[in-house]
Order: sequence, then C-alpha cells, then structure tokens
Amino acid sequence: MKQIYSLVLLLASLSITVNSFSQADNDCDTIYRFVEIMPEYENGKKGLMNYLNKELIPILANCNNRDTTLIASMHLTLTINKAGQVIDVKFNKINSAGLCKNELRQKLMTMSKWRSGKQGGEPVCCNYSWPISCILWK
Repeated sequence: MKQIYSLVLLLASLSITVNSFSQADNDCDTIYRFVEIMPEYENGKKGLMNYLNKELIPILANCNNRDTTLIASMHLTLTINKAGQVIDVKFNKINSAGLCKNELRQKLMTMSKWRSGKQGGEPVCCNYSWPISCILWK
C-alpha cells in the first residue's frame, strides 16, 4: 500500500511539473482577439507574402500533387505569444487532407520574426487572422 501511495504521489508531482513548464513556455493567461496594437510580422504584409511564397507555397504544391486536392484559399488564425512566437495555428477554412494541415502547422509553428500585440503598452498574447487566396498557375 505504501508503494502505491508513493507511486501516486510521484505521478502527481510530475504532472504538476509538466504543466508548470508548459505554461511558462506560452505565458498566456489571456489570449486577445483584438488589441490596441495587433501582432505584426517582420516587414508587415510584404513579409507575410514573402513567407507564403517561400515557405508555404511549396507545401501547398506538394499537397496538391500528393492528395490531388486544389487548395484555392485558406483562413488561418495564428496565436502569437508575448515573445512574438507562434504558439498555435487554427485552420478556420481550408479544403485539404489532414496530412497537409499537419505539414502546414509544423512550418507555421516555427515561424519567427513576429512582434507581439500590445494592450495598454504591454505585450500580450493575441490571435492574428490571416486569410490567404491561392491561385494555381499552369
């Protein structure tokens, strides 16, 4: 009985430790939809378009070739933390297979060069809505 109690105590303390580490990484008690100064990618819209062309279009082309699904548009919601890191990606509108979404999510989660949103002059965690229209050139 004493061994079971020790095991339960150990597992409980590990789960508390894991949760505290993951919360420290995100540091987001509140995630805002709109703030005084919205998150911005380096070089603004031009920087986002460059990222789309260099990083996402090759993934979309591979998805099209592999899954034979044409992705004509997608609407993403990126969650940017106080440090300017992407901590979550939601696909609000996309017509693709799960594998394609996973590949896009992995790439977007490594996206750097964001300036966090600000509320009351302080950096905050905030959602950034990114509608994307894709055109297939032949």
